[in-house]
Amino acid sequence: MDRFERKKDRFGIDIMGTCRRYENDLAQRLESGEDPSRLLNRHLERLRWLQHERLVHFLVTSLTAVCSILLFMLFVSSSQTPGVLALLLLMVVLTGCYLFHYFRLENAVQHWYHIGDILDDEARKRARDGQSKP
Repeated sequence: MDRFERKKDRFGIDIMGTCRRYENDLAQRLESGEDPSRLLNRHLERLRWLQHERLVHFLVTSLTAVCSILLFMLFVSSSQTPGVLALLLLMVVLTGCYLFHYFRLENAVQHWYHIGDILDDEARKRARDGQSKP
């Protein structure tokens, strides 16, 4: 069971690196002649996982943004205490990091929609070519 040990990902996985490796593997499989409809089915499954990841990060990003706004309102109304300012700065930095990560996830999902279209076109092309041959 060495392949399931969590040494590399015990603090989380590199989701963007995982996406790049998956895309490279997918391109190699398609170029080697693997059935595009089978690749499309697997791709749509992986796309659902990525969409779920994006949804979770959207909710967390929204929550941190709301907390930042509430802390800003508290900071303005509480005579600008240093403790509230420190929390506000922390939340603003955290919100910025989440926005950056969410931006990358959103772009990855949009790119995967495009990959799905390519796989669908290839599957239709192969099905059409297979039917036209005697």
